[in-house]
Amino acid sequence: MLSSQHCARYQQFLVSLQVLQQTISNENAAKSTLNENFRQAKQVYQSEIVPLNSEGLEGAIASRWQSIQTELNRTFRLLQTDISFLQMARQSTTTQQRRASCQQQLTRLIAGCEAAIALGNH
Repeated sequence: MLSSQHCARYQQFLVSLQVLQQTISNENAAKSTLNENFRQAKQVYQSEIVPLNSEGLEGAIASRWQSIQTELNRTFRLLQTDISFLQMARQSTTTQQRRASCQQQLTRLIAGCEAAIALGNH
């Protein structure tokens, strides 16, 4: 079972991802708002999620947690790239494609956070 500290950190990251997802869904959101919300999500990710380790976790839980953590790391890097491409997009079709790609990455990240939190409920 994950500690309550682990779960609280994933919950905090989840909230920041949901705020970012709402911003990306809003086609009228200013780029400055998108930048700020992504910066906040990145800050939570780097300060709360990256430093976590499997110390003190049972074998099966540690293995599952490590898989989730690896997927979160990979997907967050992809999101970071997609956000950069979204910010550079000039044409509406490109912007829509980039928004859709960001939404996919955010959906994966949210699912990963939920899976990690669920490990704490076992």
